[in-house]
Amino acid sequence: LADRIREHWMLSGVTLRQPQTISIDVDVELDVDVEILPNSQLCGQSKVGSGSRIGPNTLLQDASIGKDCDILMSVVNQSQIGD
Repeated sequence: LADRIREHWMLSGVTLRQPQTISIDVDVELDVDVEILPNSQLCGQSKVGSGSRIGPNTLLQDASIGKDCDILMSVVNQSQIGD
């Protein structure tokens, strides 16, 4: 299931660097041109806007990330980060 989720997002215009190290829950929403870096986990109802870069080593839990954001080595839990 994890492989199918990652493949779905890569075919949808999301860049996954070292995809085998990235975990994305089924309910996560990603816009095109999002880049996810190694060792990142996107959990729950998280959403990421286009042009944003997540990671490396980042956990998003029920988080909303706007467009063109850089979230580096962070834990974002039940929070919103605007464009």
